[in-house]
Amino acid sequence: RGEVEIVATIDGPCMENTILRCRIGSLTGKAKVVKSRAAVRLTLKKPRLWWPWPYGKPHLYTATCTLESGRKVVDRARRRFGVRSVRIVHDPLEDGTERWAFEINGRDIFVKGANWVPPRISLSDIDEQDYRHLLELARHGRIAMLRIWGGGIYEKDSFYDLCDEMGIMVFQDFMFACGMYPQSREFLSTVGREARYQVDRLASHPSIVVWSGGNENDSVFHWLKGDGKPIRFRHDRISRSVLPRAVREMDGTRPYIPCSPYNPYDEQRPELTHAGDNHEYTYVKTDPGAADPYGKRRSLYDFRSYEPRFLSEFGWVGVPNSATLARYDFFRSGTRLSELSKQIGSTEAVVDMVQMEQCHVVEYKIRRSRARKPACSGLLYWKFNDPFEDGVASGNRSWMSSVMYPQGPVPQFYVTRRAYADVIVAVLDEDERFPVVIVSDLDRPVAAEVHVVLQTLDGRQIHALRRKVDIAPDSVVRVTEDATEGKRSDDVTGIFAHVRVNSTVMDRHVWYPSPFRKLLSMPWPKSELKVKSMNGTIEIACKKAVARWVTLECTHPGVLFSDSAFDMTMGAVRRIEPLLTRGLRPSEILQEQVRIRAFNAAEIALDLSRLFDHP
Repeated sequence: RGEVEIVATIDGPCMENTILRCRIGSLTGKAKVVKSRAAVRLTLKKPRLWWPWPYGKPHLYTATCTLESGRKVVDRARRRFGVRSVRIVHDPLEDGTERWAFEINGRDIFVKGANWVPPRISLSDIDEQDYRHLLELARHGRIAMLRIWGGGIYEKDSFYDLCDEMGIMVFQDFMFACGMYPQSREFLSTVGREARYQVDRLASHPSIVVWSGGNENDSVFHWLKGDGKPIRFRHDRISRSVLPRAVREMDGTRPYIPCSPYNPYDEQRPELTHAGDNHEYTYVKTDPGAADPYGKRRSLYDFRSYEPRFLSEFGWVGVPNSATLARYDFFRSGTRLSELSKQIGSTEAVVDMVQMEQCHVVEYKIRRSRARKPACSGLLYWKFNDPFEDGVASGNRSWMSSVMYPQGPVPQFYVTRRAYADVIVAVLDEDERFPVVIVSDLDRPVAAEVHVVLQTLDGRQIHALRRKVDIAPDSVVRVTEDATEGKRSDDVTGIFAHVRVNSTVMDRHVWYPSPFRKLLSMPWPKSELKVKSMNGTIEIACKKAVARWVTLECTHPGVLFSDSAFDMTMGAVRRIEPLLTRGLRPSEILQEQVRIRAFNAAEIALDLSRLFDHP
C-alpha cells in the first residue's frame, strides 16, 4: 500500500466552503480548507515503485489538485511523485565498525556516482537543455547518484524532474560549505525560512534520497584546531537544529545527516572511517618517494589500509583535452603547464601524463573500494561536471571533472565508466602478490569467465590463465591469489585482465607492477594501431607492442564512444561504438573526424562519414 498525503497551503483570503480536490489516476479525494490549509489522503493499493537505475524503472505518478470556491476554480496545481522507501543502513560488521549504506525499497545497493556543481558560472543562463545534456552523459557514465555539493546552488526544478525521470538518485546538500557560519538569532531565522522553502519545493521528488546539512563544515573545526587556533567544536545550531527541523516539518520521509563527511560517534573527527561517510584526498602520491611540499600527501598504495564505509567525495587533478586547452590558452607563457611542455617537448604528452595520473588515482580507489563490499557501500568521485568557461581563472577546481565545459568528456569519464560496470574484474596489489577479484552488483547469480595475460611491453607473453567462476548475487569472488602464479620477468610487464558474462566482455582492467612514475618517464617501445570502420563501429588492432593510453576524441563534443583511454596487448582487436548525444543525427556530423592515438603510437584520423550511412 502507498499512503499519499497531499497538503495544500493557500496564500491569500479564502471564501467560505472553499474545497481542495485531488486526483491521482482514477483515485479522487477532497477536503475543506480550514485556516488556509487542507489535506487529502489517498491510498494506492498496489503502487508501482520508483527505482533508481539500473535496479528498476523509475515509475512516476501525477497528482492534480484544484482549489474550488462554489463552482469556480480558483487555482490549479500538478506535481509528480514516486513511491519508494529509503533509509541509511548502519549494520554492525565483524571488525567492530558499522556500515553506511543506502537501502532503496528494502534492497541494499552499492552506490556508484559523482559530485555535481552548477553547469554554468552564470546561473541565470542555466536551462533545461544544460541539465538534460549533462544527465544523459551521467547515465552514459553509469552514474546512479549525484551529490549536489553544498558550495553550489539549489538547482532548478527541471534538474530534479529529469533526475526523477532518469532514475538518478540525488544526495542533496544544503548550501553551506567549508565554513563556520553565524549563530545569531537573525541569521538562524533567515536560514530556517530558506530551508523550509527549499524542502517544501523539493520534497515530492523521489530522486532525492538524503538531506545533508552541508559540505565539510564539521571538518572546518578540526582544521582550525589543527592550525593551533583557539577554536573549539560547539553545537552548530544550523546543522543540528534549524535544518533538521525544516526537514521534519516539510518532509519527514528521508534521512538527514548534519554534514558530509559526518561521523556520528565523533563529530570532531569526521575523517575517521569506522562509521559515517568520508571525503578523501590524502592518498594520491603515485611515487611513494616523491617530495610533498604540503606534508599531508601519502602514497596512493597506502590506500590499501584505508577502509571507508562510503566515499562521498574523492578525486585528483587532471587537465582538459587538447581542444579545450587550445581554446582557452592554458599553455600561455609562464604557466606550469607551459614549463612542463618545454621540458617534455610536446603539449600532447603533458596532457597525456597529467590525465593518466588523474585516472590512475581515481580508478585505483574505485576498484579497491568496490572489492571491499559490503564493508564499503558507495563512491561519489569529485567531480562530474565543470561550469567554468574561463579555465585559466578557475584554477585546478575546473580540472578535476569528467566532463569539461564545453568540450565534453575527458578520459576520466571513460575510466570511471568502466570501473562502474555491474560486473568488474580488478587486479589488486598486495605486497608481492597480485590477486584477481570479480565484483558483481547484480541481483542474480552469473557464470563468468576470467582471462588474465602477462605481457611485456614489447608484446612478449609470459603467462596466461583462464578461469570459469560462478558468482553469487551482489558479491565479491577472489579468482586467484596471484595473477602471475610465480612467473615473473625482469622486463616491465603488464597484467591484462577481462571478464566475460554470456560471451560479453563486462570489464577490462590493466595493472602494471612497476612504479607509476617510471611508466610515465621511461621510453615505451613503439606500437602501431591499425584502424578501420566496420558495420558502424571502429575496429582498432594493436601491432608491434603494447599500446599505452589509446584514446578516441571527436571534433564534435556531442559524439561519445563506448570506450576510450585504455591499454591494449599486442595482437588485440577492439571494436568501439560511436554514441550520439544531444539529439544528434548522423547527417549532422558527417564532416566531423575522430582522432585515434596512443601514448606510444601515431595518430590516425577517421572521417565519421565512413561510419554512418548518408540519409
